[in-house]
Amino acid sequence: MITFALVWFTKVSVPLSVAPYFGIALVAGLDSVVGGWRASIEGKFDNLIFVTGFFFNASAAALFAYIGDIVGAPLYTAATVPFAIRIFTNLAIIRRHFVERRTGKV
Repeated sequence: MITFALVWFTKVSVPLSVAPYFGIALVAGLDSVVGGWRASIEGKFDNLIFVTGFFFNASAAALFAYIGDIVGAPLYTAATVPFAIRIFTNLAIIRRHFVERRTGKV
């Protein structure tokens, strides 16, 4: 959240030449953050797994997008779909956890 606020309020801009790589790396990082939140709620959070997963996923996604540019295919779009699915799945599980806790169905 601190990073988001810092970027939002300082109006950092990303050059168009790296925007696709930055965008997919951002989605991959968000996937890791939401997955870490879910793991924390489930009592399974591991710092090493989170940190290595965050950097590996973001780097691999950016590399995937770069390779796509080299071969002339927009692979960043294909990489975004699995990350988006995982983000929505994890958010649904987190939402369900809070709803069940609030209604006493835990």
